[in-house]
Formats: sequence, structure tokens, C-alpha cells
Amino acid sequence: MSISAQLQELIGRSPDESPAGPRSRTGGGRRIYARVVATARGFGHEVLPRHAVTEARAYSDAGELRADLDILYRSLSANGSAMLARGRLRALRRAVEVFGFHLASVDLRRIRRSMSAY
Repeated sequence: MSISAQLQELIGRSPDESPAGPRSRTGGGRRIYARVVATARGFGHEVLPRHAVTEARAYSDAGELRADLDILYRSLSANGSAMLARGRLRALRRAVEVFGFHLASVDLRRIRRSMSAY
């Protein structure tokens, strides 16, 4: 499966040091997940990540998260994985668009489940 240049750049900025490596095709999702964890911690939430994440910069606003999710969505759609893009990822993008971080503590579990699929 190929990936878009934008997703390749997102992966290149990944702080992840997982066994799969920061340059793996899951790097974009891992980078987003690490930043979501950092953002939740910034809101004062105790977060127990599903997998190890390295330190990452928190999202300054929901628009930054949405932009990263959009990159992932477009790359999946353009490269033969539209079913993945139209499932949980589309629902997550919509929730971020509508609610931003206003329901961050409520939706963190859903975000973790969504990101674990990638």
C-alpha cells in the first residue's frame, strides 16, 4: 500500500520509538495518538496509554488535531483503504470538528479505540 506525501511527512515528524519504528506506516496514527495523550495530560487528565508513547507536543487547538486526521483520511482514501477512512476515522474527524476539545475527557476512550485500529 502506498501513502501520500503529506502522510509521509507526518510520519517523519513522529516521536514514536515503538518496535515498528517511527517510519513505519502506522507512524502517522502513532504520532497523532501521542499528541492526543499529551493534550489530555495538558488538560489535567490522568492518561494510561494503550501502548508506550514518547513525549510529544500537545495540540494547541482542535484544528491541529483535525488537520492531522485529515491527512490520514485523505491518504487512506487515495490509496485503497477508503473503508478504513469512512469508518471510525470519519466519525472521529466529525467529533473533533463539532466538539473540539470540549468533551475531551468523555471522548478520550473513543479516540484511543479509534487510534488503536491504525
